[in-house]
Amino acid sequence: MTDNKKLAANKTVLLVFIVNVAAALIVSKVLIDLNADALTANLVLSLTTQVFCLGILPFTLFNVFRKKRADGGETFGEYISFSAPAGGAMRRIVWITICAMTVSAFISALTQAALSFLPMGEAAAEAAAAETEAMSFEMFLLGLVTGCLFPAIFEEFTFRGILLGAYKDSPKVGVILSAAMFSLMHMNIDQTFYTFFIGVILAVLTLKSRSIIPAMTFHFLNNAASLVTAYALSFLASSAGDMPAAESLPVESVPPDPAGEMIAAVIAIGFAVAVAALMIYGLISGIKKINADNPVDWDKTSANPEAKKTRLTVAAAVVIGVAMTALTVVFRML
Repeated sequence: MTDNKKLAANKTVLLVFIVNVAAALIVSKVLIDLNADALTANLVLSLTTQVFCLGILPFTLFNVFRKKRADGGETFGEYISFSAPAGGAMRRIVWITICAMTVSAFISALTQAALSFLPMGEAAAEAAAAETEAMSFEMFLLGLVTGCLFPAIFEEFTFRGILLGAYKDSPKVGVILSAAMFSLMHMNIDQTFYTFFIGVILAVLTLKSRSIIPAMTFHFLNNAASLVTAYALSFLASSAGDMPAAESLPVESVPPDPAGEMIAAVIAIGFAVAVAALMIYGLISGIKKINADNPVDWDKTSANPEAKKTRLTVAAAVVIGVAMTALTVVFRML
């Protein structure tokens, strides 16, 4: 039999995409029908889409597909390394995370600016308003588990473990493919571009350090920083809302100054670009120093005995991901 780990990994990700979409839709409908509270809904959806769809399911599917096709070959543990990271990766992970978060925030801002030209329907406006509502401390604590810990473990297990691990003998392809699948898995146009960028960084970290631990650590820190920021802003907004309104004072009407506004906008954009460029430099420098004495052979490639089937499974997963992401654009305008 042919030992084609790439095909096994691609088929696994394809089925994970299909099951994840179906499970999310079915569970969401059930939760709505049961009128479940926010905490319960968050926990149940996370257990379904993270623990099952990105943990138990891919582990089972990949092992089944591998056993059907392989004569010997690597064991499952050889695909995903939980050993101590090489090359001082953990010493640099906080700095790398800060740099990457800054750049991804810049990418997200550009995405939001582009999407602002699209009309926003009532449903999307209500959803956006709901996101600004006060976050309870209980929801914050639950978010640390369901929005930070679970994704750091299970998303990394699937995309930087199974998928990237199957392509470690073709690292360039593995980095791009795992980042693209990771991005499309979110199925949200707001997240598509910056999650692709983050996916590339996570894949490179995994390959450079010869371990999945740095990627999991990065993922947790990145999500936790976003959650803490959201909770802090929610708390401040809630506190401000509880304060008595100050008496309004008469303010003279100031005529608009288009030239001044343009200059201010140019300065703000220039500053953002400069900070992003500085963070990109810091990010590249930090990653280069990881395991510098034992670099990744980026030009390495390997023959794929079933290239056609492999490409078809990738194409099918991409089509599903793109279609679901496109639906978020449609729903945004409804």
